[in-house]
Amino acid sequence: MNTLISNMLAKKEKELIYTDLIKNRKEYSETWEVDAKHFFENSYYDWMAEGVAESKNILEIGCGAGYSTLALLNNNHKVISIEENSFCIDKTEKLLKSKGFNVAKINNREVYKTSPQSRYILEYKNIAKELGEYDVILVQGDIINDPKFIRWLTEDSAFSIDAVVCWLLGTHGSRGSNQVFDLSQVQESSTARIHTQNIIYELCDEILKENDYLHIVDRVIDVDNVDIVESVSMNHEGQASTSKMKVLGVKKMIYEEATKGMSMNIRESTKDSKMIDRKGIYNCCDKLFVSVLSQKVINNL
Repeated sequence: MNTLISNMLAKKEKELIYTDLIKNRKEYSETWEVDAKHFFENSYYDWMAEGVAESKNILEIGCGAGYSTLALLNNNHKVISIEENSFCIDKTEKLLKSKGFNVAKINNREVYKTSPQSRYILEYKNIAKELGEYDVILVQGDIINDPKFIRWLTEDSAFSIDAVVCWLLGTHGSRGSNQVFDLSQVQESSTARIHTQNIIYELCDEILKENDYLHIVDRVIDVDNVDIVESVSMNHEGQASTSKMKVLGVKKMIYEEATKGMSMNIRESTKDSKMIDRKGIYNCCDKLFVSVLSQKVINNL
């Protein structure tokens, strides 16, 4: 009887974790869509795209609601976008097809499993080698825990990427429950973002060719009136130090938030990072996009 009860409780817990994951993914996709549309309509994504103007084929880390992907396509890039959130993939597919682009969607790859301590594990299925010609390929997957995607990208895909972009990396409420994150090191969304960027720097050693680019854009609150460019440059040089990526430069741009949308954990100009609500943002400091461009250099002296 005790075994039966334990099994029933375990099944119930598994269902609750999965239900929360789906709910949080859906809420994130709907809320982020407000911000992303605002950024697109104000040409902020076009400003970001200037950072990879020399590159043709782009790997995008996270398509969000599709507006960043649309900006890349409008600026004559071919795109593969990897996105953990299936709701975001669906929104992106709908948006891009409405604009006349030829879209391939590789969804339903994830295999969901529960793990101890009310957490979950996502594993991913193989990708077909031949997909045909598309303007953009949307792939459900997790860049920090998807070796089958990396193998497909580097060995089986006919798509040779020239640059990786990671713009305004965000996350839904269940992301921290993914077993891929070590809770002793990653305890909040700000540290999860930095942890993910660290992994992306190292992955670029594997997936980029010499002289190819990594372009990261974050949001920053200038609370201390420090030299943002110098501060961000030093942070990213530290993140890139374990890879062959060399930080080439940092640019900044003042921007306006959407009046409605998502309260974001925006990196401050100090070492600390905290959640700042929209009311506080509007009444205090400059909101900045910071653009960090790095290049793969084999002999990084």
